[in-house]
Amino acid sequence: MNHGTPGPRPGVSRDSPEDRHAPLPTAGKIHAAYSALILLTTILLGVMVTRRIEADALREIEQDLGVRAVLLRDLAGPALAEPSGAGFQERIRALGREISTRLTVIAQDGSVIADSEEDPARMDNHADRPEIISVRSHGRGLSSRYSNTLGQRMMYLALPVHGEGGRLG
Repeated sequence: MNHGTPGPRPGVSRDSPEDRHAPLPTAGKIHAAYSALILLTTILLGVMVTRRIEADALREIEQDLGVRAVLLRDLAGPALAEPSGAGFQERIRALGREISTRLTVIAQDGSVIADSEEDPARMDNHADRPEIISVRSHGRGLSSRYSNTLGQRMMYLALPVHGEGGRLG
């Protein structure tokens, strides 16, 4: 009769890897919990990094649009003061292609004078666009919205154009 510790299972020695590495019932639960925690942390970190990169990219686009708008404002001033017809439209179209940016010159009443992508005669009045409303009250307008003309989401930045007679566009 044996009153001590039980002996090895039949056919298995005490030192077999099978006996030494048998998982405890809670070890699997702990492993699953840590795996879930690591997975959740990785997902949250990924979302945070993605949002940060997106915010930085949007800020860069806004700054780039601001520089381009300042340059366009200087070009548009004389054309708004004394309309120059089709020559200005072609100049804006060529410039837009060259810098890969949609450019639109808008008169004070919201009518489109020139556009790098479309024929201004076929475009709606822009007086009610969010960036145009904002530029009138804040001196600068910015909006991000869907463009029906281009069929995609775009960021818009507007600056006022001043001349000798006041605001021209």
